[in-house]
Amino acid sequence: MTEDEETAPENQNSMRMIYAGNRLLRQKGWDGKILDIGCNSGFLLRHLGAIREDEYVGIDSSQNLITNAQMMFTHNKFEVLSVLDIPYPEKYFQCFFMGELLEHLDSGEQELAIMEAARVLKPGGFGIITTPSKLKGYNPEHKHELTLNEFKDL
Repeated sequence: MTEDEETAPENQNSMRMIYAGNRLLRQKGWDGKILDIGCNSGFLLRHLGAIREDEYVGIDSSQNLITNAQMMFTHNKFEVLSVLDIPYPEKYFQCFFMGELLEHLDSGEQELAIMEAARVLKPGGFGIITTPSKLKGYNPEHKHELTLNEFKDL
């Protein structure tokens, strides 16, 4: 993967997530914490509207990507963490984004990742997940791509 691909995953799924995120944040009375799971170098934060620094937490398993994000967004919180063990209390976040992450996990870890994200989500909160379709062709960097039915079964 090139540096450009790591820092700018511009694809249709990412654009849909940005659109949904911006609509969500424009809702009247939004006042909640956002968890960006697999935040890369802050890709989503770069494209969302104004977010208070205490609202956003970005996590990624890559120290390099987190370091880049911390340099670009000095007032927001970024942490090197695993999606399988998010050290926040239950029902802490109003919203989570998980963009283009599931395919990088083994099949057994995918359901655990979604369960862990749901654990930290407040009742009535939103979770937005994107993943490429298995039907669009094989990517050797992906551990387990999903069909639509496999995704629904998670």
